[in-house]
Amino acid sequence: MADVITKSQLARELQVSKSRVWQLCKLGLPTLPDGRIDADEAFAWVERHVRSWRGGWEIAENGARRRIDIHAPS
Repeated sequence: MADVITKSQLARELQVSKSRVWQLCKLGLPTLPDGRIDADEAFAWVERHVRSWRGGWEIAENGARRRIDIHAPS
């Protein structure tokens, strides 16, 4: 079975705030029915959908891309 982690644990792994993880979930980051996250799926999703450079991430949504600042205050 894959590692199942909480949103807080994912935030620590990605070095972002918990609210940034919630934002990524709203943008499509896959979660389990209980709200936890399959770590392998989450990292694969981030790799496919989020591009990091110059302090910001680019999110791919419906074929379009938009840049967000992952370290902006919540």
